[in-house]
Amino acid sequence: MNIAQLGTAVSLLITSVVAATACDWDSVDPRLGAGGSADGGSSAGGSGSVGGGGVGGGGGMGQGGELELDCGAVDIAIDDFEDGMRDPNKWIDYADLGGSTQEMGGQLMMTVGASSSSDAFWETRGFMNLVGRSVAVEMVQPFSMTLAGTIDFEATMDAGNKLILRLTAAGTLEGQKVVAGGAAQLFSIAYNPADHRFWQFRTTETTAIWEVSGDGSRFTKLAEEPLSALFVLDNVRVRLEIDNNDAMFGDQVIWDNVTADGPGTGGWCDVSTFREDFGASYTDRRWKATTKSSTATIKVADGQLVLTPNDGQNSDAFYRSSRLFDMTDQGVSVEVVEALAAPSTTALRLVNATEWVGFDITGDPDPMGDETMPVLAVRYRSEGATNTLATVPYVPAEHRWLRIRDDAGTLVWESSPDGMTWNIEGQQTPNPVTMDVMRIELIADATDTTPTPGQAIFDNVNVLP
Repeated sequence: MNIAQLGTAVSLLITSVVAATACDWDSVDPRLGAGGSADGGSSAGGSGSVGGGGVGGGGGMGQGGELELDCGAVDIAIDDFEDGMRDPNKWIDYADLGGSTQEMGGQLMMTVGASSSSDAFWETRGFMNLVGRSVAVEMVQPFSMTLAGTIDFEATMDAGNKLILRLTAAGTLEGQKVVAGGAAQLFSIAYNPADHRFWQFRTTETTAIWEVSGDGSRFTKLAEEPLSALFVLDNVRVRLEIDNNDAMFGDQVIWDNVTADGPGTGGWCDVSTFREDFGASYTDRRWKATTKSSTATIKVADGQLVLTPNDGQNSDAFYRSSRLFDMTDQGVSVEVVEALAAPSTTALRLVNATEWVGFDITGDPDPMGDETMPVLAVRYRSEGATNTLATVPYVPAEHRWLRIRDDAGTLVWESSPDGMTWNIEGQQTPNPVTMDVMRIELIADATDTTPTPGQAIFDNVNVLP
């Protein structure tokens, strides 16, 4: 952040606790798709060349203003399931214990497994703006053999903040709100398949409304709540879920026609609209924080992002943008104030559903090298393989600023001592990674071979001097 802002910066402490023994994030939360971990294990060489120095383009002083929340509106979730395949940049899918999900015949089929704890869901990959908008789904068929499981349509910010329309095993359709972990039932009525075929959440500027319809055009209000009694609805995911709850093995639920309506540009956000100097209290709405150990911490304080993993163990901390961005012919820069001690990894990643491109500050990946010697590694993941394009000795003063950008189909990695004069560390033509639906990730990935990894400190995302 700017020096003038230091005295008035608002400190935000976020501590997330996720018990997990696996070191890869995707094995902890399968909903986030591949390519999200700070995996530095692959050293397969790429074919790009390392270029010389250059003078960076202009970039005005960022003000850390609000992300334009009309981008990424709920119309991104619109899906009639006619293409027969899940769009991995739109939806995350999950099923366990013998359950399954698939598009078939222009509909979405979800099947429960044999276990009473089996579940399955689809959830939008990005967070979207529901304020002043509506999102609906068609419930074609609840459990076909017996009405035993539960079926949920949700607009969810996180596990403790949700709007829910739920069909229960008792044959009732219920509306619920979950705010700060506390659940409250708003209504419960006898379920009628004909009259309740379409389920909808709709909001005005002041009110959230739970509705149903028989034909998808004329909706009946079942409950409403003031937005002031809920959570922030401009940052939600849409979720379709089934739980077994003693339904018969192989029983199937059929969804169709996720629709949305309301103002806004829609589409993925333009990354040029995103600037973050970590100097304001709304940071948690722009980012999602995740740790994978009981005492690792993530905090925003004194105008900087501080990721602190555990000492002497595998411990990760991630800070992910809540929105997805179109980065075609654009890029992302960040100031790295401090990196973890090698061989632990400090990383900037741009991530889509199956690929990523990144800078890793880590130990020497060469099996014959010294892993305690820090290097700056140029990496990307594409077609299931992680590629290390180049490595150079990491010099904090020379590599204080990092930037990754798409330049007319060429992927370019750059570093700078001052955020003004840039040196090319690697480039690849053609760009091997799809850049139009990307999330920004700032990562601290400690290993059990680092007794005291220290802290990873970031500042000034897309805010240049």
